[in-house]
Amino acid sequence: MRIAGFLAFTIGLALGSCNLINPVEPTPAYLHIPAITLTTDYIDEGSASHSIVDAWVYVDNQVVGVFELPAEFPVLETGSKIQIFPGIKQDGISNTRIPYPFYEAHEQQYSLQPATVDTLSPSIRYRSGVIFPLKEDFEIGNDFTEMGVTSVIGDVREGTKSGFILLDAGIPDFVASSQPYTLPGNGSRVFLEMDYRNEGFFNVLLKINATSGPDLQYVITINPKADWNKIYIDLTSAVSSHPANSYQVVFAGELPQGKLEAAYYWDNIKLVHF
Repeated sequence: MRIAGFLAFTIGLALGSCNLINPVEPTPAYLHIPAITLTTDYIDEGSASHSIVDAWVYVDNQVVGVFELPAEFPVLETGSKIQIFPGIKQDGISNTRIPYPFYEAHEQQYSLQPATVDTLSPSIRYRSGVIFPLKEDFEIGNDFTEMGVTSVIGDVREGTKSGFILLDAGIPDFVASSQPYTLPGNGSRVFLEMDYRNEGFFNVLLKINATSGPDLQYVITINPKADWNKIYIDLTSAVSSHPANSYQVVFAGELPQGKLEAAYYWDNIKLVHF
């Protein structure tokens, strides 16, 4: 009896030690987010075209993680307040991913159940107070000099028209400028959004209309894209580093070497800031 009791005591200690060393882990819940959609007031905010690629997820204000969409991931937190911030590729670069400052977060109360997969399909809007000094969809007019407009089916991103430039031997280069706009400095976030499709490289520049005279500030080079693409270009540094009375968005390109012609298309061009 004494031996049996001692063995039971020893086994109990061993099992207890295992639990202390390897405690039982809680069973996670799972969230599935297929996509995040954008809804806009077309008149005030323009197109709902977007390229939201990531979900920045919080539960009860605790960071769960950043997940490329579509995503399915475990959540150990058992709280009910879920926040999902829409993420983009800043300047179109895969390793500079940020929550887009002008999109609101999706927020809802939701009871997470362990070992259960719950699907959320957030629909978000622009934040309140976002200003759109430039909002060009080419449907009525054209804010850009030296840029034409096409209504050819297959060449239009959405609606009935898109901006268009065709380069050939007779027109081997282009410089297309927007009208001048007032933009905030002092570190205030300023972004350029646009849809584009292009058969040659082109540069995005910012024309600085300062009291001392105009100046062109290089921002980024856009690579050729066979299909329509969306990009979010951060102009914050370019604007804040060069205080001016006004600024103009400038696109500049030339006929690629060895090509007889090259087409460039734009749509849904926006300047956005608070």
